Amino acid sequence: MTEHAGPPPGWQQPPPGWQPAPPTSPDLGLAFKGSWQAFRDHLATLLVAGGVLFVVTFLPLALLIPLWWEVVTTEGTETPDIGATQVVLALLALPVMALVVPIFQSNLTRICLSILDGQEPGTFAILRFTRLGGTIGAEILIGLGTLVGFLLCVLPGIVFSWAAGFTYQLLHDRDLGPLEALKASVAFVRRNLGWALVTILLGGLVASTGAYVCYIGMIASAPFGQLFTCHLYRQISALEQS
Repeated sequence: MTEHAGPPPGWQQPPPGWQPAPPTSPDLGLAFKGSWQAFRDHLATLLVAGGVLFVVTFLPLALLIPLWWEVVTTEGTETPDIGATQVVLALLALPVMALVVPIFQSNLTRICLSILDGQEPGTFAILRFTRLGGTIGAEILIGLGTLVGFLLCVLPGIVFSWAAGFTYQLLHDRDLGPLEALKASVAFVRRNLGWALVTILLGGLVASTGAYVCYIGMIASAPFGQLFTCHLYRQISALEQS
């Protein structure tokens, strides 16, 4: 019969009512494990979302191919023979890149937040558009702020885009308007400078890992990266309220 080992030397029974000290910073390991479990539990929903986002993201590049091909295949001494179709397709790429892609990115953020709340968003939740007006408004504000920042000397644009990095989370999580969500994101980042930067950088790194598998891997890595970002965002928010 095997005997169970006793407590280590010097161990004492905790006093009645003792509780472990609450965490004082986010737990990266917990964020990764929790995100991985949520990803496995909602695999179909997240892969569909990742697939749609993949198609929408690379659609502008496909629209630019005819124009690009004409330019690169034209001899250096000749003028590219650019037709109306090529120009129209190139012009269509701009609104897709500026507005349509962010709408689906916002939808993915909403899906990830609902999954972390224990909800079942549904397999095709990425095609259900909620807070559409707020998302477009937020993207216009972010785009204008980033553009002005880059025109001022690049660095302000980088700082602004970082400060606006939680706008979609706050838009959906707290049901804020676009301007209020942007302001709340800036305030959130200002209160949590270090962890906000870590969250955005690690989330982006995780999301981009699929690019190393002929980009097709981003169908899985993009939703997992967003889950990871939202998990850390929720941890930071909980610590602020504790």
